[in-house]
Amino acid sequence: RLAFTQQAKTANGVVSGAPVVLDSVTLGPFTDRNVRAIVNGGDLHTPLLGMNYLDRFRSFRIEGDRLILVR
Repeated sequence: RLAFTQQAKTANGVVSGAPVVLDSVTLGPFTDRNVRAIVNGGDLHTPLLGMNYLDRFRSFRIEGDRLILVR
C-alpha cells in the first residue's frame, strides 16, 4: 500500500521512494518519535540514516566501524 511518489538520485541512479512516518526510531539510548522517512524502491539491502535525521544530533562522527552520535 506504499505510494512511490518521490524520486531520489543515488549512487546507483534514480530510484523511486514512498514517504512514510515511523512511530519511533531507537539508536542506542536515543529514541525519536514520528520520524519522517522514505522507503527506497531501489535494490537496497541496508537501511540508511539520512542527513535530515542526523541533523537531530549535536554532532556525529565515524570511528572505525562505529557511528558516534551526540545530543
